[in-house]
Amino acid sequence: VVPTYEDLERRLQESLSNMKVSNAAKRNQLLKVQESIDIAEHTIKKCESDMKSYSGQYTFFQEMKSYVLDLTDCLEEKVKEIETLEKQFNNSYVTTVNKARKNKQIRKQKEYEKISAALNLPTAVKHENNGELSYQKGSFKQEVMALKREFEQKSRAVLEDVYEEFSSIYQVKSKFQQWKWDYIEAYNQANIALFLPQVFSPYVRIETLTWTPFVDKPFFDQMRWWQTLFDYGLKNESVRRI
Repeated sequence: VVPTYEDLERRLQESLSNMKVSNAAKRNQLLKVQESIDIAEHTIKKCESDMKSYSGQYTFFQEMKSYVLDLTDCLEEKVKEIETLEKQFNNSYVTTVNKARKNKQIRKQKEYEKISAALNLPTAVKHENNGELSYQKGSFKQEVMALKREFEQKSRAVLEDVYEEFSSIYQVKSKFQQWKWDYIEAYNQANIALFLPQVFSPYVRIETLTWTPFVDKPFFDQMRWWQTLFDYGLKNESVRRI
């Protein structure tokens, strides 16, 4: 049977309709594929970014681990030197003070004897005096100052042979402060705040080795270690200047 024009038109319409449905389905599928591609590209970029971040963290923590181990070894050795200097200075200072006290007593006794002789007063029992007075007025202060200068020079020499990153309290502060700023969660988990006093202590002891707080100036809040540490961890410059 020869199809009529109407049959052909109907078949064409059906084919066209099927093609439209098929195209729409394929278009929807294509959109879903494109969405999947976009999500995949976003995920890849995020993973690449995370990898860089994690790689940076890993590198930082490896460097910090090595730094802390080396710093600990360094300070363990230097603490021994600091303790030796502290004992030497304290012993020398006590000897100087006792010598000055003894000479002061002898000087007073001699003055009393002169006055007693001039007034014909009975003299008290004399203190034994082995040798002449070795102190003149003001010599005690001069000797103490010379003693302090000597040990200040020795204390500065303690860290002269270490790497620069261990050489000052500022260098050490900068390392741990950067950790706090960049990776605060890991910093807190590691309880670094509890560890820092042990780290900073040798540097403070070096600066205060010859400090006699009831005599000397500056007070501790004018010392370098205090001025370096009082703003530890603060980023706000206005706060740091308070």
